[in-house]
Amino acid sequence: MSAGKPQPNTPEGWKAYAESDVNTYVERGIYLDESTLANHPEPLVYFYTDIFALTTSNPTITLPPLGELQITTRVLTASTPINITVAPNTNSSSLLRIYAQLLDQPITVSKSNAPESARHPLTLGNGSKNLGAEIVIPPTQDGSGGDIEIQYVKGYPPVADPERQATLETQLRIALAQFWRWPAVAISLCTYVASVTGTSTLYPETNAQAVALGQQLAAQALTGPNMSYAPVLSVGVYRGTVEAALDAVEGFEAQYDRFQARAGELGDQVRVWDAMIEHARIQHAARVNTSSIALEKYRDACEVVFRCEGHLRDDNQGVETAAAEFIQALQEWEAIHVASALFKACMGLLKFASGLGLIELFESSDSVGGGFKDLSDAYNEFISIDHIENETDVKVKPETLQELTKCMETLESLYPPTDAMVSLIEQVESNADANADIPSLGGVAGGDADARAIVAVAAWDKWSQESVDQVEVAVGAHISGAREYRLALEKQAVDGKALAQADAEAVRAGHEYIAAAVEVIASMKDIQVLKELRAQYKGEEEVFEQAAAKFYSRFLAIRTSLVIEMRKLVWAYKYNALSDSRVELDSQQRSYEFRNQLLVIATDIESADEHYSTDYQPFEYITPSSSLPSNYSDAILNGLKGKTHSASFTLAPRQRTLNPRNPNTATNDFASVFTNGSHYRLHGLEVALKGATPKAEAVRDDGWAQLEIQIITSGVYADVKDGNVLYFTSLPQSKLFTYEVSGSGEKGRTVIRATYETLDYAEPTPFTQWTIRILNPEAFDFSGLAGVDLEWTGTARFGGGRGVGASRRR
Repeated sequence: MSAGKPQPNTPEGWKAYAESDVNTYVERGIYLDESTLANHPEPLVYFYTDIFALTTSNPTITLPPLGELQITTRVLTASTPINITVAPNTNSSSLLRIYAQLLDQPITVSKSNAPESARHPLTLGNGSKNLGAEIVIPPTQDGSGGDIEIQYVKGYPPVADPERQATLETQLRIALAQFWRWPAVAISLCTYVASVTGTSTLYPETNAQAVALGQQLAAQALTGPNMSYAPVLSVGVYRGTVEAALDAVEGFEAQYDRFQARAGELGDQVRVWDAMIEHARIQHAARVNTSSIALEKYRDACEVVFRCEGHLRDDNQGVETAAAEFIQALQEWEAIHVASALFKACMGLLKFASGLGLIELFESSDSVGGGFKDLSDAYNEFISIDHIENETDVKVKPETLQELTKCMETLESLYPPTDAMVSLIEQVESNADANADIPSLGGVAGGDADARAIVAVAAWDKWSQESVDQVEVAVGAHISGAREYRLALEKQAVDGKALAQADAEAVRAGHEYIAAAVEVIASMKDIQVLKELRAQYKGEEEVFEQAAAKFYSRFLAIRTSLVIEMRKLVWAYKYNALSDSRVELDSQQRSYEFRNQLLVIATDIESADEHYSTDYQPFEYITPSSSLPSNYSDAILNGLKGKTHSASFTLAPRQRTLNPRNPNTATNDFASVFTNGSHYRLHGLEVALKGATPKAEAVRDDGWAQLEIQIITSGVYADVKDGNVLYFTSLPQSKLFTYEVSGSGEKGRTVIRATYETLDYAEPTPFTQWTIRILNPEAFDFSGLAGVDLEWTGTARFGGGRGVGASRRR
């Protein structure tokens, strides 16, 4: 899903949005302007719309006699700052209520002929925490009305209103339709619907759907365009599933078109009705399966988070250990170099890195609060030294700290509530009662704010670059401990970004499940209502319209299911080709358009293959642990010898520096031997522990013992193409590797291989977090362990384009 274009900010832009093809089904007004307010003699006049435009330079709103006028809208738009003239229409009190979330321009209100000094600013939305304004003109004897009084409200009326509910459901349908094509609008719609429905128990189903969609969009915005899900299976498997889903859409579409045409006698209409109910029933069963799969995907994503947290926890301990020596040396250095900007910068950096360690663990509110305080204090320290002119010893920019802090705050608002929400919805879904209540989730909707305000996980890259550059200055100044602290920071940054990506993916997966589960509940209710309407239908228009709305919801749901399956295929293509498909996902398409999109994907796959004239080239690398980047070699030996008998290390693609003055130098080189190719795909990793000897009781009569090792990946992967690094989340891999060891420690035959080529499954890249765990440590003596050989087997593309290497569909 692309980042897409930003939201409009003018009446013309919003009008074009409202009149786009995606909104032609809407029965109510999506776009209204002040002209629609005229000539309403009723005392109570209410307008519900998505966009309300003020198209004239000085619009006048005349209030109804003896009553009130209410405008409820998501966006109040104008081309320029304007003043609204409010004209009373009676000697009694007049009231204008305006509810709005977004104001494109500053707006004031005043009475007719009021001087500019009597204009009152309208403080609504846009961070004001005011959701509505009650504009009152008290009565006077001469009928001109008293001075305008404005009272602001923080919430929406907790009153059941079928018109409001219908508008919210329409806006949610638009959000679902724009989810793929226009995420900025979709996330705004979701935030609005969630805020309207989250303060009461009147619209729980609509609220749950809005929150689920909004949080998925927020997670997508957080990870950025270069982060995708890496499907577990091959491209061909997903293509077959899409074909089957498309067949189901075509069948329902044909019946839906017949139903809408209302062709034939009453009996014919009823038969079509029955056929559509049967289609909906079959699709309900499919959605139950989809929900179950989504729940498993969320649990897998949580496992990835758990493993990434473990890696980062180790890194944070390393940072704190390295910091102790570095701080002492810094203080000794500062005693000689008084009032040094380098000292202040390094101390601020130390505090910031320590704060990151507290936040990422999500252990307790006190820990998180302390972490954010450290980040804030460090930011203020860098602000105090950033203004110093010609200061070359300060490399970290305050805005870098600010961006990363905001990224962490966003994760803190998104990730922790997700698991509780999933558990809540899971309980409701397991209730077979079609009338089961869906709890309101509006209290956590704050995380899906304006997509433009979400700072991407890429903020970690800037922090990594600048923090390493900062400590490198200390290395150049020969400050003891600086080099070791720099290595610890590099590892923390690599694994910190991986955890942030995993957190965001868990949020997205969790809300994908919530959306799927809510749809299961909604489809059950719709089918029940359709059966009841079918029983009473005698050709009445009102009954037909109610059924048409329910059938449309089912039609939209089945098309959305198809798009979700197509998204898996698009993701599989991206993992295979390391480039985006030309397909634009859109749940509003007709079946023939979906067929065309499927052809586009097939053409993209073929084009990617034709770019090369041969297959992947196989490789076999044997690298000693001593050649691993950073200080992983010592960490591996210490970990395997330690209490847990496990050790971890991280590989990441080589990246170019973010500093334009040094564009040809690599930074944070965690690539190991994987530096001169792309599209790396591993058949597996096997290891040999040099110096590990079996204990006497573990040696069989034939003189051999068996060493059992578990080799695990975290589930966050990366790959590189043309210097561009792409990231993927997927299932963690866990393989058992077993080989024989002689009594003297020599490696013998392999019993269970961890290296093998797959057919239907996508193979991982080497760029991930690896864990090596010994499963039978009680049978071996590791005191003589001197090193670990890493034996990598897989395929890659080495060289450039045509005539060099081709893709295999994995």
